Amino acid sequence: VAVGGRGRPDVLGAVLATGGVALLVFGVVRTDQHPWSSGVTLGTLAVAVLLLVGFVVVERTTSADPLVRLGLFANRSVAGANVYTLLLGGAMASAFYFVSLYLQRVLGSGPARTGVQFLPFALGVVVGSVVAVKLGLRFAPRSLLVAGALVTAVGFWWFGMMSADGSFVVDVLGPSVVTSVGIGLCLAPAVSIATAGVAAHETGSASGLLNSTRQIGASLGLAALGTAAHDRTGRHVTPVSL
Repeated sequence: VAVGGRGRPDVLGAVLATGGVALLVFGVVRTDQHPWSSGVTLGTLAVAVLLLVGFVVVERTTSADPLVRLGLFANRSVAGANVYTLLLGGAMASAFYFVSLYLQRVLGSGPARTGVQFLPFALGVVVGSVVAVKLGLRFAPRSLLVAGALVTAVGFWWFGMMSADGSFVVDVLGPSVVTSVGIGLCLAPAVSIATAGVAAHETGSASGLLNSTRQIGASLGLAALGTAAHDRTGRHVTPVSL
Protein backbone atom coordinates (compact mmCIF):
# COMPACT_ATOMS: atom_id res chain seq x y z
CA VAL A 1 0.00 0.00 0.00
CA ALA A 2 1.31 3.42 -0.86
CA VAL A 3 2.65 5.40 2.08
CA GLY A 4 0.24 8.05 3.28
CA GLY A 5 -2.65 6.72 1.25
CA ARG A 6 -4.83 3.77 0.65
CA GLY A 7 -4.23 1.72 -2.49
CA ARG A 8 -6.92 0.59 -4.89
CA PRO A 9 -8.00 -3.06 -4.71
CA ASP A 10 -6.81 -5.31 -7.52
CA VAL A 11 -10.25 -6.32 -8.77
CA LEU A 12 -9.08 -7.50 -12.20
CA GLY A 13 -6.36 -9.67 -10.67
CA ALA A 14 -8.86 -11.25 -8.28
CA VAL A 15 -11.28 -12.03 -11.12
CA LEU A 16 -8.56 -13.55 -13.32
CA ALA A 17 -7.11 -15.67 -10.50
CA THR A 18 -10.52 -16.94 -9.39
CA GLY A 19 -11.65 -17.72 -12.92
CA GLY A 20 -8.38 -19.40 -13.86
CA VAL A 21 -8.26 -21.68 -10.84
CA ALA A 22 -11.98 -22.49 -11.08
CA LEU A 23 -11.71 -23.49 -14.74
CA LEU A 24 -8.55 -25.49 -14.05
CA VAL A 25 -10.31 -27.52 -11.35
CA PHE A 26 -13.47 -27.83 -13.47
CA GLY A 27 -11.49 -29.08 -16.45
CA VAL A 28 -9.80 -31.78 -14.38
CA VAL A 29 -13.01 -32.86 -12.65
CA ARG A 30 -14.91 -33.22 -15.93
CA THR A 31 -12.39 -35.67 -17.40
CA ASP A 32 -14.61 -38.47 -16.10
CA GLN A 33 -17.08 -37.51 -18.87
CA HIS A 34 -14.77 -35.75 -21.33
CA PRO A 35 -11.37 -37.43 -21.93
CA TRP A 36 -8.16 -35.44 -21.65
CA SER A 37 -7.89 -35.35 -25.44
CA SER A 38 -11.44 -34.07 -25.98
CA GLY A 39 -12.12 -30.57 -27.24
CA VAL A 40 -14.13 -29.70 -24.13
CA THR A 41 -11.30 -30.56 -21.74
CA LEU A 42 -8.55 -29.03 -23.86
CA GLY A 43 -10.60 -25.88 -24.40
CA THR A 44 -11.41 -25.50 -20.71
CA LEU A 45 -7.79 -25.99 -19.66
CA ALA A 46 -6.57 -23.63 -22.39
CA VAL A 47 -8.88 -20.86 -21.17
CA ALA A 48 -7.75 -21.54 -17.59
CA VAL A 49 -4.11 -21.15 -18.61
CA LEU A 50 -4.87 -17.94 -20.50
CA LEU A 51 -6.64 -16.46 -17.48
CA LEU A 52 -3.75 -17.40 -15.18
CA VAL A 53 -1.21 -15.94 -17.61
CA GLY A 54 -3.33 -12.81 -17.73
CA PHE A 55 -3.28 -12.75 -13.93
CA VAL A 56 0.52 -12.82 -13.91
CA VAL A 57 0.67 -10.00 -16.46
CA VAL A 58 -1.78 -7.89 -14.47
CA GLU A 59 0.11 -8.44 -11.22
CA ARG A 60 3.32 -7.27 -12.90
CA THR A 61 1.82 -4.15 -14.48
CA THR A 62 -1.17 -3.03 -12.40
CA SER A 63 -1.19 0.42 -10.83
CA ALA A 64 -3.46 -0.90 -8.07
CA ASP A 65 -2.22 -2.84 -5.07
CA PRO A 66 -1.43 -6.26 -6.59
CA LEU A 67 -3.31 -9.23 -5.21
CA VAL A 68 0.04 -11.05 -5.03
CA ARG A 69 3.38 -9.31 -5.34
CA LEU A 70 5.17 -11.74 -7.64
CA GLY A 71 8.52 -10.64 -6.26
CA LEU A 72 7.73 -12.71 -3.16
CA PHE A 73 8.45 -15.85 -5.18
CA ALA A 74 12.01 -14.66 -5.76
CA ASN A 75 12.55 -15.66 -2.14
CA ARG A 76 13.40 -19.38 -2.28
CA SER A 77 11.94 -19.97 1.17
CA VAL A 78 8.59 -18.48 0.14
CA ALA A 79 8.51 -20.43 -3.13
CA GLY A 80 9.54 -23.72 -1.52
CA ALA A 81 7.07 -23.42 1.36
CA ASN A 82 4.22 -22.73 -1.08
CA VAL A 83 5.06 -25.73 -3.27
CA TYR A 84 5.24 -27.91 -0.15
CA THR A 85 1.92 -26.55 1.11
CA LEU A 86 0.27 -27.03 -2.30
CA LEU A 87 1.07 -30.75 -2.16
CA LEU A 88 0.12 -31.01 1.51
CA GLY A 89 -3.25 -29.36 0.86
CA GLY A 90 -4.00 -31.81 -1.94
CA ALA A 91 -3.09 -34.77 0.26
CA MET A 92 -5.20 -33.55 3.19
CA ALA A 93 -8.35 -32.90 1.16
CA SER A 94 -8.07 -36.23 -0.64
CA ALA A 95 -7.59 -38.07 2.64
CA PHE A 96 -10.73 -36.51 4.13
CA TYR A 97 -12.77 -37.40 1.06
CA PHE A 98 -11.66 -40.99 0.59
CA VAL A 99 -11.67 -41.87 4.29
CA SER A 100 -15.21 -40.50 4.66
CA LEU A 101 -16.26 -42.64 1.68
CA TYR A 102 -14.67 -45.68 3.30
CA LEU A 103 -16.38 -45.04 6.62
CA GLN A 104 -19.83 -44.62 5.07
CA ARG A 105 -19.77 -47.01 2.09
CA VAL A 106 -17.63 -49.81 3.55
CA LEU A 107 -17.94 -49.65 7.35
CA GLY A 108 -21.55 -48.44 7.23
CA SER A 109 -21.19 -45.33 9.40
CA GLY A 110 -23.80 -42.60 9.08
CA PRO A 111 -22.86 -38.97 8.35
CA ALA A 112 -23.01 -37.91 12.02
CA ARG A 113 -20.99 -40.88 13.21
CA THR A 114 -18.45 -40.29 10.44
CA GLY A 115 -17.98 -36.74 11.67
CA VAL A 116 -17.34 -37.99 15.20
CA GLN A 117 -14.88 -40.58 13.90
CA PHE A 118 -12.87 -37.76 12.31
CA LEU A 119 -12.30 -36.10 15.70
CA PRO A 120 -9.07 -38.04 16.39
CA PHE A 121 -7.70 -36.61 13.13
CA ALA A 122 -8.42 -33.06 14.26
CA LEU A 123 -6.92 -33.71 17.69
CA GLY A 124 -3.84 -35.25 16.10
CA VAL A 125 -3.25 -32.09 14.05
CA VAL A 126 -3.44 -30.02 17.25
CA VAL A 127 -1.01 -32.34 19.05
CA GLY A 128 1.39 -32.29 16.10
CA SER A 129 1.26 -28.48 15.96
CA VAL A 130 2.02 -28.17 19.68
CA VAL A 131 4.92 -30.61 19.37
CA ALA A 132 6.24 -28.67 16.35
CA VAL A 133 6.27 -25.43 18.35
CA LYS A 134 8.23 -27.07 21.16
CA LEU A 135 10.66 -28.79 18.80
CA GLY A 136 11.07 -25.53 16.92
CA LEU A 137 13.14 -24.26 19.84
CA ARG A 138 15.73 -26.97 19.17
CA PHE A 139 15.49 -27.82 15.47
CA ALA A 140 15.42 -25.83 12.24
CA PRO A 141 12.02 -25.49 10.51
CA ARG A 142 13.28 -27.41 7.46
CA SER A 143 14.18 -30.38 9.67
CA LEU A 144 10.66 -30.40 11.10
CA LEU A 145 9.17 -30.25 7.59
CA VAL A 146 11.16 -33.32 6.58
CA ALA A 147 10.17 -35.16 9.76
CA GLY A 148 6.52 -34.18 9.31
CA ALA A 149 6.54 -35.31 5.69
CA LEU A 150 7.98 -38.71 6.64
CA VAL A 151 5.42 -39.24 9.42
CA THR A 152 2.61 -38.16 7.09
CA ALA A 153 3.85 -40.52 4.37
CA VAL A 154 3.77 -43.43 6.82
CA GLY A 155 0.18 -42.52 7.70
CA PHE A 156 -0.89 -42.40 4.06
CA TRP A 157 0.85 -45.72 3.40
CA TRP A 158 -1.18 -47.18 6.28
CA PHE A 159 -4.36 -45.71 4.79
CA GLY A 160 -3.42 -47.46 1.55
CA MET A 161 -3.65 -50.81 3.35
CA MET A 162 -7.43 -50.44 3.87
CA SER A 163 -9.47 -53.52 2.98
CA ALA A 164 -13.13 -54.25 2.32
CA ASP A 165 -13.36 -56.27 5.55
CA GLY A 166 -11.33 -53.83 7.65
CA SER A 167 -12.20 -52.17 10.96
CA PHE A 168 -12.33 -48.61 12.25
CA VAL A 169 -9.51 -49.04 14.76
CA VAL A 170 -6.99 -50.66 12.42
CA ASP A 171 -7.88 -49.11 9.05
CA VAL A 172 -8.99 -45.61 10.08
CA LEU A 173 -8.08 -44.65 13.65
CA GLY A 174 -4.47 -45.81 13.52
CA PRO A 175 -3.50 -44.14 10.24
CA SER A 176 -5.57 -41.05 11.14
CA VAL A 177 -3.51 -40.49 14.28
CA VAL A 178 -0.19 -40.97 12.48
CA THR A 179 -1.15 -38.83 9.47
CA SER A 180 -2.66 -36.01 11.50
CA VAL A 181 0.34 -35.73 13.82
CA GLY A 182 2.59 -35.59 10.76
CA ILE A 183 0.46 -32.84 9.20
CA GLY A 184 0.52 -30.92 12.47
CA LEU A 185 4.31 -31.12 12.48
CA CYS A 186 4.32 -29.50 9.02
CA LEU A 187 1.97 -26.55 9.53
CA ALA A 188 3.90 -24.23 11.86
CA PRO A 189 7.32 -24.76 10.21
CA ALA A 190 5.77 -24.10 6.78
CA VAL A 191 4.48 -20.71 7.97
CA SER A 192 7.85 -19.95 9.56
CA ILE A 193 9.72 -20.72 6.33
CA ALA A 194 7.17 -18.89 4.14
CA THR A 195 7.67 -15.68 6.11
CA ALA A 196 11.45 -15.99 6.52
CA GLY A 197 13.39 -13.17 4.93
CA VAL A 198 10.19 -11.30 4.05
CA ALA A 199 9.91 -7.61 4.89
CA ALA A 200 7.85 -6.94 8.01
CA HIS A 201 5.10 -5.15 6.08
CA GLU A 202 4.75 -8.18 3.74
CA THR A 203 4.55 -10.88 6.40
CA GLY A 204 0.76 -10.84 6.27
CA SER A 205 0.80 -11.16 2.48
CA ALA A 206 3.21 -14.11 2.62
CA SER A 207 1.09 -15.85 5.25
CA GLY A 208 -2.12 -15.21 3.30
CA LEU A 209 -0.49 -16.50 0.13
CA LEU A 210 0.43 -19.72 1.94
CA ASN A 211 -3.16 -20.20 3.10
CA SER A 212 -4.48 -19.60 -0.42
CA THR A 213 -1.97 -22.08 -1.81
CA ARG A 214 -3.21 -24.72 0.62
CA GLN A 215 -6.80 -24.20 -0.53
CA ILE A 216 -5.81 -24.33 -4.21
CA GLY A 217 -3.84 -27.51 -3.54
CA ALA A 218 -6.87 -29.03 -1.85
CA SER A 219 -9.09 -28.22 -4.85
CA LEU A 220 -6.65 -29.47 -7.48
CA GLY A 221 -5.55 -32.53 -5.50
CA LEU A 222 -9.08 -33.69 -4.80
CA ALA A 223 -10.13 -33.05 -8.40
CA ALA A 224 -7.22 -35.04 -9.81
CA LEU A 225 -7.33 -37.96 -7.36
CA GLY A 226 -11.13 -38.09 -7.34
CA THR A 227 -11.13 -38.34 -11.13
CA ALA A 228 -8.47 -41.06 -11.03
CA ALA A 229 -10.51 -42.99 -8.47
CA HIS A 230 -13.63 -42.71 -10.65
CA ASP A 231 -11.70 -44.09 -13.62
CA ARG A 232 -10.62 -47.05 -11.48
CA THR A 233 -13.94 -47.89 -9.81
CA GLY A 234 -16.42 -46.85 -12.51
CA ARG A 235 -19.95 -45.66 -11.82
CA HIS A 236 -20.92 -48.67 -9.70
CA VAL A 237 -18.89 -48.37 -6.51
CA THR A 238 -18.57 -51.46 -4.31
CA PRO A 239 -16.71 -51.93 -1.00
CA VAL A 240 -14.09 -53.99 -2.81
CA SER A 241 -13.48 -51.33 -5.49
CA LEU A 242 -13.18 -48.65 -2.81
